[in-house]
Amino acid sequence: MEVASGKYSGTEFQATYTLKKSNGTNVNFWVKNNGKVSVQITINGKEARTLAPGEQGHITATVGFFSSDYKFKAVPTPNGGTIDIDYKIAQRDI
Repeated sequence: MEVASGKYSGTEFQATYTLKKSNGTNVNFWVKNNGKVSVQITINGKEARTLAPGEQGHITATVGFFSSDYKFKAVPTPNGGTIDIDYKIAQRDI
């Protein structure tokens, strides 16, 4: 199930979605870095991965049994700046 997708350009991408396990046991956060600075992506402040300019990749987190909020962030690293990303957030059984 697709939760969200789109493009973002700015200082920090941040989104929160309420997820429940019945829609899938895992949630994936995929990002393509179209910008000029590296981007660090996280789910709930964990599963951190850094993507260099031109790189794409994803991280995965397990969805708990009860409905709860999941926070997805993409920030410029290491020294700030502006990010330019494409992103998709999807929940599924793996």
